[in-house]
Amino acid sequence: MVSKTQHLEEHEQENPEWWAKHWKDSSIYFAMRLHSLFFDPDTDADLTLNVLRAAVPAYIESLGLQDRLREIPAKEDWPKISISLEGDDGR
Repeated sequence: MVSKTQHLEEHEQENPEWWAKHWKDSSIYFAMRLHSLFFDPDTDADLTLNVLRAAVPAYIESLGLQDRLREIPAKEDWPKISISLEGDDGR
């Protein structure tokens, strides 16, 4: 896990307000998607996972983390994930 603070790129320093809004919007987007995946019983989990799988590589690249993280496997190599939003008691 990468935990050190990232430096600001020149283009980020030139327009910090725009970039602050961009990163905040991106964080809100991912937080809302994750929240709906875990806590909204009406969410289509497969659809949400596919949206996240499509968005995460670009997000990682925009953060400049692609060289620090494991290579993201090709879609055909993704593990098959089954998510149940029901608890053990059927709720």
